[in-house]
Amino acid sequence: MYIKQVTIQGFRSYRDQTEVEPFSSKHNVIGLMFVSDQIVPCLRIVNTLSRSPNMQKENQCPRPDLRSWFTSPSTPTKRKQDGQSSSKLRESKKRKTGFDKLWLTSFEWLRQTPDEKGMLCFMCGKHGVRARNGSDVWIKTPCTALEKQSIVRHVKSDMHKLAELKEKKAKLSDVNGGIIAAMDRHINMERQSFISALRCMYWICKNEVAHTTKFRPLLDLVKSFGGSCLEHLNKGGNANYMSERIIQEMVDVLAQVIERRIYSDIRESPFYSLMVDETTDISILKQLIMYAKYTDKEGNAKTSFVHISDIFDGKAETIETAIVNFCEKNMFLLNSKMAALGSDGASVMVGKRTGVATRLKERNPILINVHCVAHRLALASSQAMDKIKYLHRISTTLQQLYYFYQNSSVRMSGLKEIESVLNEPQIKLKEAKSVRWLSHQRAIDAIRKTLPAVITSLEREAEERGDATAHGLSIFLKQYNFVAAVHMLSDILPHLTRLSLIFQKKNVDLSIIEPVLHSTIVTLQQMKDNPGAHMQAVDGRLTGDLAIHDINVSDNMKDSFITNVYHKYIDGLIVNLRERFPDVHLLQAFSIFDPSLLEKDDSGRLDDTLQQQHLETLSTHYSDILSSEEMAREWEMMKNLMVDDQHSSFTCTQMMNKVVKQYKDVFVNLYKLAVIGLIVPMSTADCERGFSALSRVKTTLRNRMCEKTLSNLLFITLEGPPVEDFPYDEAANIWASIRNRRLDMSS
Repeated sequence: MYIKQVTIQGFRSYRDQTEVEPFSSKHNVIGLMFVSDQIVPCLRIVNTLSRSPNMQKENQCPRPDLRSWFTSPSTPTKRKQDGQSSSKLRESKKRKTGFDKLWLTSFEWLRQTPDEKGMLCFMCGKHGVRARNGSDVWIKTPCTALEKQSIVRHVKSDMHKLAELKEKKAKLSDVNGGIIAAMDRHINMERQSFISALRCMYWICKNEVAHTTKFRPLLDLVKSFGGSCLEHLNKGGNANYMSERIIQEMVDVLAQVIERRIYSDIRESPFYSLMVDETTDISILKQLIMYAKYTDKEGNAKTSFVHISDIFDGKAETIETAIVNFCEKNMFLLNSKMAALGSDGASVMVGKRTGVATRLKERNPILINVHCVAHRLALASSQAMDKIKYLHRISTTLQQLYYFYQNSSVRMSGLKEIESVLNEPQIKLKEAKSVRWLSHQRAIDAIRKTLPAVITSLEREAEERGDATAHGLSIFLKQYNFVAAVHMLSDILPHLTRLSLIFQKKNVDLSIIEPVLHSTIVTLQQMKDNPGAHMQAVDGRLTGDLAIHDINVSDNMKDSFITNVYHKYIDGLIVNLRERFPDVHLLQAFSIFDPSLLEKDDSGRLDDTLQQQHLETLSTHYSDILSSEEMAREWEMMKNLMVDDQHSSFTCTQMMNKVVKQYKDVFVNLYKLAVIGLIVPMSTADCERGFSALSRVKTTLRNRMCEKTLSNLLFITLEGPPVEDFPYDEAANIWASIRNRRLDMSS
């Protein structure tokens, strides 16, 4: 026998009869009934199926006086015939769901959404108060639990209480003529305290100090000097706003202020260019750094750091994907506004088939591929030196000599002592690095000035300590060819260094590249027949301060050096310069803005034959964005403007700036060309400066720094304004909008 159904009736908590769902045939149940505070076990079996005839009984109850209750007619003894399920009965007892209009009267701040499916809090939305976890429910996202209990919970929440407090302050300020509001601004020390902390954090990041470990000590130092306003950061308990999360949020909002302004200018610029380069950081991670060149709202050409990202390899496809994703994420319109791509000239960047520039040109046909002129110069110089075995050996020897003294304080002290005895300047030997364009000249100058002392020091190390390395170096340095080569390079390298410094400027004038390059080549050609001052002084030094070292020299040695080293190096350098700097017609075409190229003939007419050729070149390349007919008409007016007394002395860059700033609406097509001419990146030296900052920020002790933090710190150190000029209020507002703060951040 088993129970099939139980009916409960007569309890106060059950106004209507309640039926329990059918029982399983595998279980028997004993029920308990409350009567006169006594628990009376009873069992009622309704519509049972007996296992045996002897077990069939209608009722079993230990109290006869209750038998009538169990057998009363009101007690259902069989299933309901109307088919209504118990779930429907339960639903009938519930309140009708939906928004109750009476709530609007009870809660004046309550608002119903237009679709009548949610509720909003007008007061919280008015004062911009969010939940502590940053959620915008009740402000922008409606609360969809349409029941009064949801409203009650919101009333008791911290966010609504804060909104009520701000509403009361606002009403009081209106009543009292703004006196309370003025007092709030005066006494709102919590916001000022946070801004002071932001100022400290910005100083740390701007000076490339470890922000996670030095922030708290700096605040403690400021407090010890009387910075009592920082005490308001402590809100009790663990809310002191010095945690790791808060520190990273501060760095992030500081970088956001800088990043937003740069990105906004790039989006508003008619065109922009990217400069990209890759390196490997201290964590042995490959990093791709990006700089952008654009015109700001005033029309000035600017170059700014914009992004750094981790890439798992240096393939062209990977680099292209990183560039495309960055541009699409920040809405930079790569396919229509990106005018040029600057790189170091590596095959992965400028390859004709699958290089990064070739891939991007498929997306944007007007894109110009620019090989950095500073890298070209460095390659021309290094390749010319590598073709002469003896000069290559000199470069290796200078490196070995540097580390010989750098790795031993005893040797360095001995060298300084000898320099003092010989009355020579105490100059430290410099390292000649292949990635440092100016380091070779500094290394050559240092060894030339300290050569007698260095030879004496090496001989002393070899004699007193039996150092074989010192003995070998001293023998090599006492050769005539070494002395002559050092003095030859002291004459030639300064010209290449000056050229490199010109090319490394942020805004290189397109019109000066060809003239300064030609001038350098002519100077080198003249030095073949007329050696420089240092080369002419070699014989004097051999009989002067180097005489004590008995350097062997003969006429055959001199002739051999001139023929096999001196002339070959200069010839190879000239050939490489010409090969590395071919006549790039498209870039040279922007010289149409150079007033010095316009000359008048005998009849007083302007001869612009060359400019017409350049215009045709530009018109063909930029046919998608320019009108050749309109540009020709604009040029007729433009050339007369360029030769007047006011503009005739302008350089090419100055004239393009003039067109961009003042003649935008007059020369519509030439304006576009002027913008492109200003933003073409002739050098990627800025990327190298970014790598230098990267090595200073991401050090051995900070090698686990993530990509986002590294990018934020580089934005601050490279593009941030001085500490006193940073807009800290803007950063504080961004930080306050992230989530609800226990600090009062109202301004």
